[in-house]
Amino acid sequence: MWQSYVDAVIIVIVVAAGFWSIRRFPPPTTEITTPRTSSFNFLLIFRSLIVIANLVSLIGYSGLPRAFRYYTLWNFILQTIYYVLMLSYQLRHRNESKEVPTDTEFRALNTLFDICISVSFLVCLVFWAVVHPTSPGQVITLNLVYQHGINCVLLLIELAFNGFVVRGSTFGYTLLFPALYGILSWIGHETWLNGVWPYKFLDISSPASPGWYIGVVLVHPIFLWVAIQLSKLKRRFRPQFCPRSHEEALASVITPKDSVV
Repeated sequence: MWQSYVDAVIIVIVVAAGFWSIRRFPPPTTEITTPRTSSFNFLLIFRSLIVIANLVSLIGYSGLPRAFRYYTLWNFILQTIYYVLMLSYQLRHRNESKEVPTDTEFRALNTLFDICISVSFLVCLVFWAVVHPTSPGQVITLNLVYQHGINCVLLLIELAFNGFVVRGSTFGYTLLFPALYGILSWIGHETWLNGVWPYKFLDISSPASPGWYIGVVLVHPIFLWVAIQLSKLKRRFRPQFCPRSHEEALASVITPKDSVV
């Protein structure tokens, strides 16, 4: 099957492009952030409830471990990991109220959030626009709606109150995440999935599969761009919840008298 070789080349190119982008465009390291003590209690309760709800959804209603084959679960588990890590970070910085430089952990959590919110939009749209209409026998449950819609709303609330903005430097990771899923799906097809593809577009026996692979890869940066636009709105209307560059921080404390030579 010629298309299997083409699909393999596409994945290799995507992985190479992802690593190149990560090295070429690292997140900014010259920023400061102010821990939001005013929203501390809200975020603590909000994130704790989400972690509990996500664990109930995953353990009780998602059909694990069989459901690990689906991209939805990959993204949903990643979101749960993000909320757990943010709770830990929040509790460890609960006594900070002054502006502090962003550190490696802060930037890593920002990147993780970028991936979660952009991929969640994609999963939600693809499920309701493509997967569900082509699966007439599928039963809509509360858990299904939670993992393909409600979680997106919760991430938007998280964006409004956390100290992050979605960055273009996450581009490389948005390429590697679906590529990793594709690679493991190939391995799973030949091993534990017993020749079954989780999604029809992954089937390399189809002559249209190269087009599907390219399309799936390209749509990820599009949703990252959408998330970046939402962050621009956040910078405009909620700047106090956004990290600032050193130059912006310096300009905010310079008075007209200070600027007179």
